[in-house]
Amino acid sequence: MSDRRDARSTAPPGRKLSRRRWLIGCGGLAAAGAAGAVACDDRWDLQTPQVDVPLKGLGQALDGFRIAHLTDLHRGVYVSAAFVDRAVQAANAARPDLVVLTGDYVTHSTDFMRSCAESLAKLAAPYGRVAVLGNHDYWTSADEVTRELGGTAGLQVLKNRPILIFHGDAALAIAGLDDPVTLHHDFDAVLSGIEPDIPVVLPAHTPDIIEEAARRKVGLVLAGHTHGGQIVVPGFGPPVPNSRYGRRFVAGLRRLGDTAVYTNRGVGMAVLPVRFNCPPEVAIITLRSA
Repeated sequence: MSDRRDARSTAPPGRKLSRRRWLIGCGGLAAAGAAGAVACDDRWDLQTPQVDVPLKGLGQALDGFRIAHLTDLHRGVYVSAAFVDRAVQAANAARPDLVVLTGDYVTHSTDFMRSCAESLAKLAAPYGRVAVLGNHDYWTSADEVTRELGGTAGLQVLKNRPILIFHGDAALAIAGLDDPVTLHHDFDAVLSGIEPDIPVVLPAHTPDIIEEAARRKVGLVLAGHTHGGQIVVPGFGPPVPNSRYGRRFVAGLRRLGDTAVYTNRGVGMAVLPVRFNCPPEVAIITLRSA
């Protein structure tokens, strides 16, 4: 199956998010969080929310299928290998059927990628462990990140291609979309060859592809990128939701029509080494027959 992309036809509305624009936008996060963050430190309060998601067309044999979803590890000076290990242990403790990772394994340097991959190698799931890339992976070195994920960690890196899972007479497609923030995604490629009666779970780095996913009848999008805002002001929300939809899909389970999207708050941090009212998470998604 081809991994070629056509950014003109698949890019979400709006301008490409450059490294410069990302840094400028995140400056607001620094300003908003500097005062209040000192009083409440959520950085290491790792949570494992349990979320049931009805999936149209899911066969009874796959009812109860459990996915451990990890994202935005950002292994680096702010996030230690020990904390990534904690996230891996939390995922394994849930005894998932499948592990899905949705990008940003490092932040500014691939010097930390080997230790990150060594932690991820400990993930265990009978139906496999799959990963897609995020914008920081492309801003550092997508080739090196991919090599470490596939080699050291033994993960299956999906770049605009699906895999199929079968159990009994039930089937499920896991369609790994390459990073939309850097315009490496290709919906035509990732969904081609999937029979229309097979439900689709689509891992993607950002929830900003939700409209296109809904138009193409994707059942569930698993995303990250927003960090849940990382700093959440009580009664107001995140000043910098890091999404073109604002706060609408910044965290948790939401829907657009028949398509569900779960936006994971992530494990690590970027810009500032702080979380305020927004603890890290490893989400355990249980699929249910609708």
